[in-house]
Amino acid sequence: QGDAAVPVSSAAAMNLAVASGAEIKLDKGAQSPFFTYTDAAGERRLVRFEDARSHRARLRLVRDYSLAGLSLNTANRLCRPMLELLGSMFD
Repeated sequence: QGDAAVPVSSAAAMNLAVASGAEIKLDKGAQSPFFTYTDAAGERRLVRFEDARSHRARLRLVRDYSLAGLSLNTANRLCRPMLELLGSMFD
């Protein structure tokens, strides 16, 4: 339903939230931030993205379940905060 999603960086998502006056909320079940806004065509849009909270929650799953590893799909966008958090949580 709706249009295909257009990938944007976390920084671009946060900038869009600020520019559109949207409140960033946290989906507690998914541990993922999101917001809604109305675009220039009057369409209501939902934006989900990653931030430090969501990265930390995913890395805690790795630690808590003693997983052997994880895969990061960055869609050709290096996420330095995630890599720094990864380094600080796992030596």
